[in-house]
Amino acid sequence: QIVKAQGPSGPNRDYLFQLEQSLHEFGMYFALC
Repeated sequence: QIVKAQGPSGPNRDYLFQLEQSLHEFGMYFALC
């Protein structure tokens, strides 16, 4: 459901992937399961 949803800033899946990438850059790992 989250993957298909969309908010004012765009598709939620894009937000989640960008969040994961940002956390990797800061040395944190966030697994999206």
